[in-house]
Amino acid sequence: MRSILLASLLNLLITPQPTSAQSVPGNGLYEACTSEDPALLGFCLGYLVGHIEGQFWGGLLFAQGVGATMETSEFNAFANSVFHHCVPSDASNQQLRDVVVKYLSENPASRHEPARYLVWEAYREAFPCE
Repeated sequence: MRSILLASLLNLLITPQPTSAQSVPGNGLYEACTSEDPALLGFCLGYLVGHIEGQFWGGLLFAQGVGATMETSEFNAFANSVFHHCVPSDASNQQLRDVVVKYLSENPASRHEPARYLVWEAYREAFPCE
């Protein structure tokens, strides 16, 4: 059973997609996030948390690369304005999953697009900055 789950997850990750070889499509993320399979759900949650962490980490590295110096709170506020979403720091993994599943459920025509874009859209819609 475990080998079937692992093979399914690997198949999801390595199946060629028209957008790029390393891109997870929205359909794949939707399948993982709505699955009852613990491995796929783990992939889903890891992807969603990694999306947020990756945006902020990438932004911080860019800011440091151009010589910007900011305190963490200043940088977080700046990054929120750049990314156009303000995900609450106390949002649970389940809440992030619910937001993305809701967005993907309501926008099936765009699920062929890269998941990174669709997740950003979901967070932007659900967590607008004030």
